[in-house]
Amino acid sequence: MLIDIPTMFLVNIALCLTLAISIGWVAANEGHDGLRPLIFALTLQALAYVLYALRGRIPDFLSIFVANMAVTGSYALVALALAQFQHRRLSLLLLWLPMLVFALGLGAFFPNIVIRIAISSVVYGVQDLILLWLLLDGAKRTVGRGQHLLMAGVTLNLLTMVYRAWMALTDEHLVAHITDPGTSQTLVYLSAFVSLTLVAIGFVLMAKEAADEKTRLMAMTDKLTGCWNRFRIEETAQYEMLRLQRYATPVSLILIDIDHFKDVNDTYGHAVGDLILQEVAATAQVCIRNTDVLGRWGGEEFVVLLPASGFSAAADSAERIRRAIETSVYGEGHKVTASFGFASYRSTDSWDEWLQRADQALYQAKAQGRNRVVAELPLLPASASSPQGTELLRLVWREVYALGHTTIDAQHRQLFDAANTLIDAMVSGATKDTIAAKIDAFVALSAQHMQDEEVILARSDFPGCAAHAARHQQLLARAQLLRARYARDQLDTTELLHFVVFEFTAQHLLIEDRKFAAYLGGH
Repeated sequence: MLIDIPTMFLVNIALCLTLAISIGWVAANEGHDGLRPLIFALTLQALAYVLYALRGRIPDFLSIFVANMAVTGSYALVALALAQFQHRRLSLLLLWLPMLVFALGLGAFFPNIVIRIAISSVVYGVQDLILLWLLLDGAKRTVGRGQHLLMAGVTLNLLTMVYRAWMALTDEHLVAHITDPGTSQTLVYLSAFVSLTLVAIGFVLMAKEAADEKTRLMAMTDKLTGCWNRFRIEETAQYEMLRLQRYATPVSLILIDIDHFKDVNDTYGHAVGDLILQEVAATAQVCIRNTDVLGRWGGEEFVVLLPASGFSAAADSAERIRRAIETSVYGEGHKVTASFGFASYRSTDSWDEWLQRADQALYQAKAQGRNRVVAELPLLPASASSPQGTELLRLVWREVYALGHTTIDAQHRQLFDAANTLIDAMVSGATKDTIAAKIDAFVALSAQHMQDEEVILARSDFPGCAAHAARHQQLLARAQLLRARYARDQLDTTELLHFVVFEFTAQHLLIEDRKFAAYLGGH
């Protein structure tokens, strides 16, 4: 079936103008989504079809040269619209060179309709290829159904131009006038109608999808710091929890609380406080991997979700962020510190339980003087089969606590066992002499471990050997003081438990000792 070509011109004119007016109405207040150049492109297409329809009634210069230049100009504007949408710079040579080539070709072969059609088809086809390249090269920025419709429209037009060029060079009965009926003419202008529709609708849909994605991200982003908000963190955490349960991929969580932040707001004002929050977030962001997720949990508290990261990686990341915050200067010369608590997810945890373990670690970091990193509590409740009043709490050794050194790891496990023996004695109501003996055994084992560890570190390149040895002496002195107070009935078991569980095990064995892990060999 053949279609009346002048009627097809009128249809395409109406289509282009309708699309241009509709998109212009929608995009009246939008300046950076590429819709404005698209409007001009559709307007130029409408102008070209008006000039085509007036062939024979107006000078050939207008109906041939200006009309064809309007079409190639519309292609260039679509390319410009796409580049603007993708927020990229497009080479002016790439954008306007096809138009220059086309103008020279038309001028040189103006009287020859066959060569004229061939040149126009080739130039339009090259411009289609440029559009496809832009779409494929910027796929991450234009992905979606809109992009697919746009690609379909451009591809259809490219195939039509190939067919048109082939017909011009091989068909000896090619039409002599643009309005002459014929199968090739019908296919060309019908495909132009479909292509224009797909390109325009695809571009508008692509812009809508981008706007929807921007809205979605805004709903998941903290407005002040640009970090993810609480909702997005919880959503991602649930996904990572499922990954661990299915694939055994570890994941850890760090809670960060800026120390004494209320004093900052009270002293310098909320504007300075907001600036410090922004800059602390930026500091933390630089310290984490691209796969890690930083979010603002609320107020001056942040959270870092570390996919594919166990205890060791979480400890390293937390300490790295802590040092960076401590050594940075914020606002107009302000210094702040932060406290850190972290926990690695266990397959038996709910989200609230996992978060609570990290929060408890953060609480301990603040209770111990702030500006420090504290690990999750290495404690588990006793099993239901335990006799009532015994084994109320246990220090639980996990392989993720290992440093990779045979001697040190073995002694750490022995210290866990000795601590559990002491805890059992305290919470099960053992006699004072029995508890005192367990304290002596724990202190003696600790002293031996520290002595052996210092010998090992002396043979390593660990730069903090002296400071670590000094910390050993502080811990031993505190342990001996607690032992003496216990002998005089001046020590509450809660204080002794705190020292064994938090100060010695969680803070020293699991945090301080991990700082030299990279300097150790395997023996």
